[in-house]
Amino acid sequence: MAYRSILSAIAKGDFENHPFRGNQYRDANGNPRQTVGGNKQFRSLRGDEIDGKPTEFSVSGNQKVFAGKALMKSGEVAFVKQVGSWTSPKGTKYTAEDLVRREMLASKIGAAVDAPIRSATLLKGTTDTLLHPFIEGKTPFLMGCKNPFPFESPTTIANYPPKVRQQVADAQFFNALVGNGDTHWKNWMVSSRDSWDNNPFTDSTTVTSIDHSLAFVQHVDSYTLQAEAKYWSIPDERIVSITKGVDGLLAGGKLDPWETAQVSSISKNLHDGFPQLLGS
Repeated sequence: MAYRSILSAIAKGDFENHPFRGNQYRDANGNPRQTVGGNKQFRSLRGDEIDGKPTEFSVSGNQKVFAGKALMKSGEVAFVKQVGSWTSPKGTKYTAEDLVRREMLASKIGAAVDAPIRSATLLKGTTDTLLHPFIEGKTPFLMGCKNPFPFESPTTIANYPPKVRQQVADAQFFNALVGNGDTHWKNWMVSSRDSWDNNPFTDSTTVTSIDHSLAFVQHVDSYTLQAEAKYWSIPDERIVSITKGVDGLLAGGKLDPWETAQVSSISKNLHDGFPQLLGS
């Protein structure tokens, strides 16, 4: 079966042997679920100022100097993260400002395509401290999840509720899109669940991919996106909506030269990878 036909079949729920049979993007009548595009999977904040000193708490991470919770002047609750410099296992050095820039651009793209990630806003008056929406939940690691991590494969999440499968698939495709390989079990937030083994996923569970400071590090090309779309069963209409979001962000004229180069590369990868779908 041709690649395009495979995607179309999966989008319709017609691919008998695929783990997403009766799939997460379509209901039993073949209609798009409300969880696809425009449903505000993206979690955002309105302000960039905090009201008082953040309450510090322990959060692991190679790039973190400080992590805490703070009330914002807008009345929202934020997760405050001061980022430090980092050296990769291969010896590549990244400054705090560089990591912040990467996370903020991933946030802009996430907002443009409505990805299940959270926003990253620079704390007013700083160059190395980010504000994220505070998400009530836990990471799979803190819930006691064991290896192999289920979110790494569509087969191991095949029995999860459709909404959860869709969010994981959408987030994983987004991470591939922006070249973020830092997707281990400490970089997800799961709501409505306290224990991995004793509290099963439900339709009200929300899954959010977090920490994109290492975005735009991994090499990504059109073949990468083709493979990821097939692996995670991303349907045609979602590829189209993601491309529209990326191209709209690029056309908005609000990106700096480095950001423009990254988003231009993503746009090219999408158009080169799905030319028939996008009319490229």
